[in-house]
Amino acid sequence: MNGFGSIDLTPHASAQHFFGAELRHCRLRAGLSQRQLAPLVLTAPTMIGKIEMAQRYPTLDFAERCDGALGCDGALVRLHDLVSSERAVAVAESARPSTDPADLLMRLLESMAGIVAIAGSKASSGARTSAVLDNIDAALDSAKATGAIRGLRRSELR
Repeated sequence: MNGFGSIDLTPHASAQHFFGAELRHCRLRAGLSQRQLAPLVLTAPTMIGKIEMAQRYPTLDFAERCDGALGCDGALVRLHDLVSSERAVAVAESARPSTDPADLLMRLLESMAGIVAIAGSKASSGARTSAVLDNIDAALDSAKATGAIRGLRRSELR
C-alpha cells in the first residue's frame, strides 16, 4: 500500500505492468475513479482494477476506449502493441512442454493420482488393479518418450 489506500504498482516488472501503471496514471490525471471510468469505456470497474494490477491483459479495444476517454493521445494503444508482443512470447513459452525432470515427474504423479481415482470407481478390485497398472504403464511410456524416466516397467511395479 502506498499510504493513500491504493496498492503500489510495479511498472518495471513487465510491459503488462507498465501498461497498468500508465492506465492508472492517466485515469488519476483525469480525476476519475475506476468506477467513474468504467461506463465511459464500457467495462466493469473490477476489470479496470485487474488491468491496472497486471492481473488481466488489456484488449486493443479497451486501450483505444481508454485513450479516448482519458485523453492519452494514443499512449495506451502504443503500449498495447508491446503488451501483446510480451503476451505472445509468454503463451509460446507456456505451450512448450517442460524438459525439467522434476516437472515431468510431478506431472506424472498428478496423472497417476487421477488414474488411481478413476480406477477406484471400478467394481472389482482385480479389474481395478489391472486398469491402474495399464494406465500407469501408458503414463510411464509417455514419460520415457520425453527421457524423464528410463527402465521402469509394469513388472517392476508389482
